[in-house]
Amino acid sequence: RVDADFNDEDDLIQDYIASAQIVCQNYIDRAIVSRDFVMEADSFSDIEFAANWDNDEVLSVEYYPPGETEKIALDAEFYKLRKSNTVGHWLLKFNNAPAVDNRDDAVVVTIKQGWVRANDLTTVPKPIVSAILLVLTDFYEKRENRQEGTTTQANSLLRPYRKW
Repeated sequence: RVDADFNDEDDLIQDYIASAQIVCQNYIDRAIVSRDFVMEADSFSDIEFAANWDNDEVLSVEYYPPGETEKIALDAEFYKLRKSNTVGHWLLKFNNAPAVDNRDDAVVVTIKQGWVRANDLTTVPKPIVSAILLVLTDFYEKRENRQEGTTTQANSLLRPYRKW
Protein backbone atom coordinates (compact mmCIF):
# COMPACT_ATOMS: atom_id res chain seq x y z
CA ARG A 1 0.00 0.00 0.00
CA VAL A 2 2.72 2.39 -0.99
CA ASP A 3 1.72 5.24 -3.26
CA ALA A 4 2.87 4.65 -6.83
CA ASP A 5 4.48 8.08 -7.06
CA PHE A 6 6.44 7.58 -3.80
CA ASN A 7 9.68 5.90 -4.83
CA ASP A 8 12.05 7.01 -2.06
CA GLU A 9 12.03 3.53 -0.56
CA ASP A 10 12.00 1.39 -3.71
CA ASP A 11 15.47 -0.03 -3.02
CA LEU A 12 14.52 -0.82 0.58
CA ILE A 13 11.34 -2.57 -0.56
CA GLN A 14 13.28 -4.61 -3.13
CA ASP A 15 15.66 -5.69 -0.35
CA TYR A 16 12.68 -6.65 1.82
CA ILE A 17 11.18 -8.67 -1.03
CA ALA A 18 14.43 -10.59 -1.51
CA SER A 19 14.81 -11.08 2.25
CA ALA A 20 11.21 -12.28 2.68
CA GLN A 21 11.71 -14.82 -0.07
CA ILE A 22 14.93 -16.08 1.53
CA VAL A 23 13.30 -16.28 4.97
CA CYS A 24 10.46 -18.39 3.54
CA GLN A 25 12.85 -20.51 1.49
CA ASN A 26 14.99 -21.17 4.59
CA TYR A 27 11.92 -22.09 6.63
CA ILE A 28 10.72 -24.71 4.16
CA ASP A 29 14.28 -25.79 3.27
CA ARG A 30 13.37 -25.90 -0.42
CA ALA A 31 14.17 -23.72 -3.41
CA ILE A 32 11.44 -21.29 -4.36
CA VAL A 33 13.26 -19.62 -7.24
CA SER A 34 14.76 -22.03 -9.76
CA ARG A 35 18.27 -23.20 -9.14
CA ASP A 36 20.52 -25.77 -10.69
CA PHE A 37 21.54 -28.53 -8.30
CA VAL A 38 24.72 -30.21 -9.59
CA MET A 39 25.88 -33.63 -8.43
CA GLU A 40 29.09 -35.42 -9.31
CA ALA A 41 29.77 -39.15 -9.12
CA ASP A 42 32.58 -41.48 -10.09
CA SER A 43 30.32 -43.88 -11.99
CA PHE A 44 26.87 -44.45 -13.43
CA SER A 45 25.64 -46.22 -10.30
CA ASP A 46 22.15 -45.17 -9.20
CA ILE A 47 22.20 -41.74 -7.54
CA GLU A 48 19.82 -40.92 -4.70
CA PHE A 49 19.30 -37.33 -3.55
CA ALA A 50 16.92 -35.29 -1.42
CA ALA A 51 14.05 -33.94 -3.48
CA ASN A 52 13.27 -30.25 -3.53
CA TRP A 53 9.68 -30.90 -4.69
CA ASP A 54 7.78 -32.96 -7.23
CA ASN A 55 8.78 -30.55 -9.98
CA ASP A 56 12.51 -31.44 -9.91
CA GLU A 57 13.70 -31.93 -13.47
CA VAL A 58 16.86 -33.51 -14.87
CA LEU A 59 18.45 -30.88 -17.10
CA SER A 60 21.48 -32.89 -18.14
CA VAL A 61 23.63 -35.91 -17.44
CA GLU A 62 27.17 -35.59 -18.73
CA TYR A 63 30.13 -37.91 -18.44
CA TYR A 64 33.82 -38.21 -19.24
CA PRO A 65 34.55 -41.20 -21.52
CA PRO A 66 37.70 -43.18 -20.68
CA GLY A 67 40.81 -41.15 -21.47
CA GLU A 68 38.86 -38.01 -22.52
CA THR A 69 39.02 -34.51 -21.05
CA GLU A 70 35.73 -33.22 -22.51
CA LYS A 71 32.31 -34.19 -21.16
CA ILE A 72 29.69 -35.78 -23.37
CA ALA A 73 25.93 -35.54 -22.81
CA LEU A 74 24.17 -38.80 -22.04
CA ASP A 75 20.93 -39.36 -23.95
CA ALA A 76 17.82 -39.40 -21.77
CA GLU A 77 17.02 -42.94 -22.89
CA PHE A 78 19.80 -44.18 -20.58
CA TYR A 79 18.38 -42.78 -17.32
CA LYS A 80 15.11 -42.33 -15.49
CA LEU A 81 14.20 -40.14 -12.52
CA ARG A 82 11.80 -41.75 -10.08
CA LYS A 83 10.77 -41.55 -6.45
CA SER A 84 13.07 -43.38 -4.06
CA ASN A 85 11.96 -45.76 -1.34
CA THR A 86 13.46 -43.21 1.05
CA VAL A 87 10.83 -40.60 1.88
CA GLY A 88 11.54 -37.22 0.30
CA HIS A 89 14.21 -38.52 -2.06
CA TRP A 90 14.59 -39.07 -5.79
CA LEU A 91 16.48 -41.91 -7.43
CA LEU A 92 18.26 -41.41 -10.73
CA LYS A 93 18.54 -44.86 -12.27
CA PHE A 94 20.89 -45.70 -15.13
CA ASN A 95 20.72 -48.63 -17.53
CA ASN A 96 23.21 -49.65 -20.21
CA ALA A 97 25.28 -46.55 -19.52
CA PRO A 98 28.69 -46.25 -21.23
CA ALA A 99 32.06 -46.65 -19.52
CA VAL A 100 33.50 -43.58 -17.78
CA ASP A 101 36.96 -42.26 -17.02
CA ASN A 102 38.52 -43.06 -13.63
CA ARG A 103 37.86 -39.78 -11.79
CA ASP A 104 35.68 -38.47 -8.96
CA ASP A 105 33.60 -36.29 -11.27
CA ALA A 106 33.21 -38.80 -14.11
CA VAL A 107 29.42 -38.26 -14.11
CA VAL A 108 27.90 -34.78 -13.69
CA VAL A 109 24.14 -34.51 -13.17
CA THR A 110 22.32 -31.16 -13.23
CA ILE A 111 18.84 -30.99 -11.67
CA LYS A 112 16.53 -27.96 -11.99
CA GLN A 113 14.79 -27.26 -8.68
CA GLY A 114 12.34 -24.60 -7.55
CA TRP A 115 8.94 -23.30 -8.52
CA VAL A 116 9.73 -19.97 -10.20
CA ARG A 117 10.86 -20.67 -13.75
CA ALA A 118 11.40 -17.98 -16.37
CA ASN A 119 10.04 -15.36 -13.94
CA ASP A 120 6.63 -17.07 -13.96
CA LEU A 121 5.26 -16.61 -10.44
CA THR A 122 2.05 -18.46 -11.32
CA THR A 123 3.94 -21.73 -10.80
CA VAL A 124 4.57 -20.96 -7.11
CA PRO A 125 1.91 -22.41 -4.78
CA LYS A 126 -0.39 -19.62 -3.58
CA PRO A 127 0.25 -20.25 0.15
CA ILE A 128 3.98 -19.66 -0.40
CA VAL A 129 3.31 -16.38 -2.24
CA SER A 130 0.97 -15.32 0.58
CA ALA A 131 3.60 -16.17 3.19
CA ILE A 132 6.24 -14.12 1.34
CA LEU A 133 3.82 -11.16 1.23
CA LEU A 134 3.09 -11.51 4.97
CA VAL A 135 6.78 -11.51 5.82
CA LEU A 136 7.40 -8.60 3.43
CA THR A 137 4.62 -6.58 5.07
CA ASP A 138 5.98 -7.40 8.51
CA PHE A 139 9.48 -6.26 7.48
CA TYR A 140 8.14 -2.99 6.09
CA GLU A 141 5.79 -2.15 8.94
CA LYS A 142 8.05 -3.18 11.83
CA ARG A 143 11.43 -1.85 10.82
CA GLU A 144 12.73 -1.54 14.35
CA ASN A 145 12.81 -4.07 17.14
CA ARG A 146 12.76 -7.15 14.88
CA GLN A 147 12.85 -10.40 16.83
CA GLU A 148 11.75 -13.09 14.38
CA GLY A 149 12.02 -13.55 10.63
CA THR A 150 8.58 -15.02 9.98
CA THR A 151 5.16 -14.53 11.44
CA THR A 152 3.00 -17.26 12.90
CA GLN A 153 0.59 -16.85 9.99
CA ALA A 154 3.40 -17.20 7.45
CA ASN A 155 4.69 -20.32 9.21
CA SER A 156 1.20 -21.83 9.08
CA LEU A 157 1.03 -21.24 5.34
CA LEU A 158 4.52 -22.64 4.75
CA ARG A 159 4.31 -25.69 7.02
CA PRO A 160 2.86 -28.10 4.39
CA TYR A 161 5.82 -27.31 2.10
CA ARG A 162 8.48 -27.68 4.79
CA LYS A 163 11.08 -30.39 4.37
CA TRP A 164 11.04 -32.38 7.61
